[in-house]
Amino acid sequence: MPTTADAVALWVDDASFQLTWAGELLFFATIAWGTGAAGAFGAHGRGSPLRRTTALVALGVALIAFVVVLLALGRLVYPVADIELAVETIVLLESVVIGAVHLALLGLGVVAFTLPVPARSTGARRATVAAGVALGVLFLVGSYPWLLPMWLNLVVAGAVGCWGALVGAAVLVRDRDAART
Repeated sequence: MPTTADAVALWVDDASFQLTWAGELLFFATIAWGTGAAGAFGAHGRGSPLRRTTALVALGVALIAFVVVLLALGRLVYPVADIELAVETIVLLESVVIGAVHLALLGLGVVAFTLPVPARSTGARRATVAAGVALGVLFLVGSYPWLLPMWLNLVVAGAVGCWGALVGAAVLVRDRDAART
């Protein structure tokens, strides 16, 4: 991680292509997570009201943080009226991105710990709870991206994506089973 203002500005300039793609992917991920939240906490939801409410609020915090990251990334990589950003502004936006990623992963960690488990069998429920706890710990550790090596940040990002897909699949199965009864 760059440690001076000029190094941050140079890093942003060198990584503008990757930051552009990160922003584009995060846009679609935010829409997918928002849609998943609507399904996960819809009318067929299970679990205690406190757990569901805690998970929903934490996911809301994470989604808002994702939007903040999107806004900051967008301004870093897309010129607005051909106005170049000052080095201090680049450093501020980079700090906002890191802070929002921290907040989003903390929120997702809480969601992973508290999201109600839609499994029928006890074995499947225990495995899902264990996976939720393991992912929650990974998200909490990953909420400090400036302290972690790049490979671990990539593992955390991949885990967020895979976990979202698994939660979505579980919601689809739950809704399909509810429609049959």
